Amino acid sequence: MIARGLNLPAEEVESVAFAGRVHDVGRLFIPEQILNNPGVRTEEELAQIRTHPHVGAEVLRAIPEFEGAALAVESHHEAFDGSGYPFGLKGENISLHGRIVAVADSYVNMTSDRFVAPPKTDEQAMAELTRLSGTRFDGMIVRLLARLLKLERTATLGGAS
Repeated sequence: MIARGLNLPAEEVESVAFAGRVHDVGRLFIPEQILNNPGVRTEEELAQIRTHPHVGAEVLRAIPEFEGAALAVESHHEAFDGSGYPFGLKGENISLHGRIVAVADSYVNMTSDRFVAPPKTDEQAMAELTRLSGTRFDGMIVRLLARLLKLERTATLGGAS
């Protein structure tokens, strides 16, 4: 939805959608006991988890036509202020596709029923994304998502009357 809202070409929309579906493929290479640890993780465990974007990208790069998706997967944990991983990229040095996947993934995680926390409402999730705009997330993408969700709700409500 975000990629279409940015009027990206169809092949880029498809690449972003694919990256969104496989963005955590690198987690397959992290031991289950680390991933499923409900307690506080050690620095070594966190370091291992932080390898998953790069490892996932390397898996995708084995297929040349997946390079765009690989770049998005590799950068989906970078933060707009440079505090993310794996490379500490900042602002527009983070791939656009990676910035889109980061916002979409966070929104879905917040609004889904997960073992770590009960789901947030759409409004609560957008408030959290907005709060983290400019630090964790690209504010332009967060604002676009908010606008697109509002348009979707309006269309849904309008169609129901």
